[in-house]
Amino acid sequence: MKAILLAVSLLGDDLDEAKRVLFDAVENANDAKGAAAVETIASHDTREALDALVKAYALCIAKSDELEKRKEKLVKTMEDAGKDPKTGQWRDYTRFIKARDELTDVNGKLGRIEWIRLAVLRAFPRFRSDGAVKDLCGKLRPGGDWSLRAIVAAALGRIDHAETVPALRSALRGEREAGVRVAILDALGMKRAKDRETVAAVCDQLKDEFWQVKCAAAGALKAIGSLDAVDALIEALKGADGRVQSDVNAALAGITGVDKHGSFEVWAAWWKANREAVLSGAYQPEPGEKARAPGGTTFYGIPVVSKKFAFVIDRSGSMAAKAKWKPDDSTPTGPGAPEPVKMTGDRKIDVARYEVKKALAALPDGIEFTVVVYNREVEAVSDKLLPLTKESRRRVFEWIDGIEPTGATNISDALERALAFATIAEKLARSGIDTIYLLSDGYPTAGIVDGQHLRARIAEVNRVRKVAIHTVAIEPGPDSEQLMRAIAKEHNGTYAKR
Repeated sequence: MKAILLAVSLLGDDLDEAKRVLFDAVENANDAKGAAAVETIASHDTREALDALVKAYALCIAKSDELEKRKEKLVKTMEDAGKDPKTGQWRDYTRFIKARDELTDVNGKLGRIEWIRLAVLRAFPRFRSDGAVKDLCGKLRPGGDWSLRAIVAAALGRIDHAETVPALRSALRGEREAGVRVAILDALGMKRAKDRETVAAVCDQLKDEFWQVKCAAAGALKAIGSLDAVDALIEALKGADGRVQSDVNAALAGITGVDKHGSFEVWAAWWKANREAVLSGAYQPEPGEKARAPGGTTFYGIPVVSKKFAFVIDRSGSMAAKAKWKPDDSTPTGPGAPEPVKMTGDRKIDVARYEVKKALAALPDGIEFTVVVYNREVEAVSDKLLPLTKESRRRVFEWIDGIEPTGATNISDALERALAFATIAEKLARSGIDTIYLLSDGYPTAGIVDGQHLRARIAEVNRVRKVAIHTVAIEPGPDSEQLMRAIAKEHNGTYAKR
């Protein structure tokens, strides 16, 4: 008996020490110690251990927020101390360099914090004991910090236990915060529970006022793959456009095996005529039913279906090199151009300018957009989304023509700057962007320079924003191609290599 008590005591000491190390690692951004402590804690399938990891996850987010605020101040310092755009003279070179060096340190810490958070996320599936899981399910109840409930939902999506799906389903019905509903829908999508009660609960979210919730519901239904969702998805296409229309159509195509290109009328007529055959498994798709819709506006070949988006363009020094891939600029470029859009050079940056202008010229007035360019620093054409008009096209065309390639490649800060157009005061914004088109010709050399850390950071920032990120890699090496492919895959995007 004494031996058993001693063993339990030693286990408790081991857990207490691991918790101390983990919380200290988060505070000091020590990813190696943090990941090791997570492993030790996850070996204890207890309420206390699971609670410690949830707390560590929340601490990671809080620490990231703290670093983000510091980062914003440093960026502002660099803007104030940098070169005067009119005279080209440095305002305070020493102050600028000091802020830039500190920003490099802050970005490194952000990457390491996100690596610890990812280690915690990967540890959740190891918890299966009734006591630990039931205690975690109880934390989904409304009240307190909404971000904690979103964390709990993310954890439950990865835990294999009979209590998780009913708990998530119940929480979805009573949750008022849009960000938490997104997290719950993502978790139910991971569960792939095909029972009608779950499918019906997810289908209800297709009527939500937030596009992020609608898209999360469509993604969850696509992952679940139940034909019980077809009626609700077709109904959701009524009046839908842009990103919502695209995601709902993708869910229908994934479930049925055919593609009606987002048309409510065509989908409704097809389903009415073929419902019984599809449900019985007897339906045979006609030739061409799986084909993409022809034509449409594109950016480096990727369809531009969003009506609220950001172009994020690499302007690092390597973009001055001669481009190997060049588009055909002999075709008309749309009625919205202030003048015919043509290639004005043979460099990679010249091709990028043409692709941005071509897309904006072809899109209809009323689209909302912005353009972000980056090297070591990040600059946006505007602080708010611009409505697409003849005047805004002219303004952006002139602005982007003045951008010359120089410096390093800071993908992380560029993506975070663009993702900021999706929120208001850290809350989801119904009016924010839903899509990013990211262009880069290299691996990051500024900001977060570790590819895995960068992916972890962007995954956290975009966790409930649900912004699709399409990526275009210009003549990539193996590492940059792997990174750009991964970013697109992890954020519901398309990858293109040019």
